[in-house]
Amino acid sequence: MCDHVVSATTTYALWHKIKDFFLANRDARFMILNRQYRNLKQGDLSVSEYARRLKLLTDALADIDHAVSEVDLTTQFLHGLDKRLDTIRVVLGDQGLPFDTVLSRVVLAEESQAQRAAAEGASAFAMAGGSSSGGGSSAGSSGGCGQGDRPTDRPSDRT
Repeated sequence: MCDHVVSATTTYALWHKIKDFFLANRDARFMILNRQYRNLKQGDLSVSEYARRLKLLTDALADIDHAVSEVDLTTQFLHGLDKRLDTIRVVLGDQGLPFDTVLSRVVLAEESQAQRAAAEGASAFAMAGGSSSGGGSSAGSSGGCGQGDRPTDRPSDRT
């Protein structure tokens, strides 16, 4: 940068050389940030982390005079959501809601899915445990096939 401004003879000229230097970088920075913003997807991130990263990019774009509208932010957020949230994306995409409202509803949907998956997992575990311990087979009581390690297969748990 020193080479760029050393030829300035007045403070006015110096100011313009510095401004031009940073404006040239601003255009390149815009292209990089805009590409990151447009390509960001939720993937394995939580909804909150995905939204945080998207918001950081919109703030960085605003810092270089390329503010993102709330409609664009909301649309981009919904577009980048993982496929497991397709239903909520379709429902919220047609409503024209503010970003914060959409975010809170998607976070709630994600939490609901996690609770449902945990309940289904517990139910599947209980069904698998119940069918192997109540079958009357002698393999479970003799400790064969490593089944004796599960709490439902301990002799003290059976009658």
